[in-house]
Amino acid sequence: MHGEFWQLDNKNPDAKLYYKDHCIDYNELEAQVQQAVNSLPSERCLIALVAQSTLDFVIFYLAALRQSHVVLLIDAALAENDRNELLEHYQVNLLIEGNKIHSLSDYTHQLADELCLLLSTSGSTGSPKLVKLSKANLVANCSSINQFLPIIKDDVVMTFLPLSYSFGLSILHTHLAMGANIVLQSDSPMSADFWHNFEHYKVTSFYGVPLSYQLLNRLGLEKMPLGNVRYMAQAGGKLLARDWQLLSDYTHNNNIDFFVMYGQTEATARIAYLPAEYFSRQIGFIGKEIPGVELQLLDSEGERVEQFDSQGELCVRGSNIFGGYSETLVELSYFENIPLLHTGDIAIQSPSGLYQIVGRSKRICKIAGRRINLDELQSWLDALCQFEVVCVGSEDEIVVYSEQPIEAEVIKQLATKLKCHSRLIQTIVLEAIPRLSNSKVDYHALKQ
Repeated sequence: MHGEFWQLDNKNPDAKLYYKDHCIDYNELEAQVQQAVNSLPSERCLIALVAQSTLDFVIFYLAALRQSHVVLLIDAALAENDRNELLEHYQVNLLIEGNKIHSLSDYTHQLADELCLLLSTSGSTGSPKLVKLSKANLVANCSSINQFLPIIKDDVVMTFLPLSYSFGLSILHTHLAMGANIVLQSDSPMSADFWHNFEHYKVTSFYGVPLSYQLLNRLGLEKMPLGNVRYMAQAGGKLLARDWQLLSDYTHNNNIDFFVMYGQTEATARIAYLPAEYFSRQIGFIGKEIPGVELQLLDSEGERVEQFDSQGELCVRGSNIFGGYSETLVELSYFENIPLLHTGDIAIQSPSGLYQIVGRSKRICKIAGRRINLDELQSWLDALCQFEVVCVGSEDEIVVYSEQPIEAEVIKQLATKLKCHSRLIQTIVLEAIPRLSNSKVDYHALKQ
């Protein structure tokens, strides 16, 4: 099995792609992709593709990759003004939405030979800062994922994570590469239609971000139609400890494997995974490197951290590492060789060889002269409150956001832990914690 998912030869003849009332097999998909190839320019150009969970998106995405065009994926939730600014900023040649091809700029781009895909790391904010990826990146990561996840050609997967998001996109890649069955839809697990389709198509896996599993636990795992599910997988942030424990109990009792995964868009999608056999006993760990990747911890001086349980920045080496960022037209003309990706995540390695993220290098503040790791603080408060909180800090205060009131006793304990006066701690109750389209917390919105 290769990682060139855009090549559909020798795929499972019995597998199907489903979208609403449409159903096609891989032979028909191949025919439609070839038809789309013929509708695209022969000369390499920059194509913006609105990433919707539809057959049209899959067809044009594969066609553009085959033709070696550079694809800029546009979040379907991006506001029209932000979309137009992004298209103008990069002088995009074509915009494809659904099955409609719109000619935009006639600008002649100087595009790096390796460049094939541009992804945003900022959800639906419309930032012009994009991650540059090559076909070699996509192939390497797709192949690695299919080596450690138990995906088989008879599997049925159902989309709901945004396909403009590297995690959601990687699910599409891996199942296309395997020639598995794919149900294309965008309803969330909060929707009755989602579960109707999930049961109807006998879906065999569930992929989600931490928020997805929070919702499952609230709905009640035992009530959900998960009888055909062989395994579950999670990426996109850290699972709360209570959600981890509930999922551990459920998957153990129902003979379901659970894979915790860690990644960044800059590493195409996936960097590390926790093998299913460790799920119930290594709470909070991201596990070990995926096949073909090397992990190491570096201290503040850039030296390797060799001692177990000592903190360092997690760094990654592998064929999945991106070719740098683009914020301007000029930066589309070159593709950097980045031998080591500095993730910005602070981690430790246990004596078992497994890694655990303990914070972000940029999520550090000082309160009353003391250095505070906001992620560690947030995890501590999550466990104490038994609901999700978000911590933001500055030089003079800690702000704790939540969707439920935090008891005064908890604030007192927090002040004691931080060795500061409680007046330096502000709590704000929100109707809903703001999130990006990839379900991660929108810290920019919080600060506004």
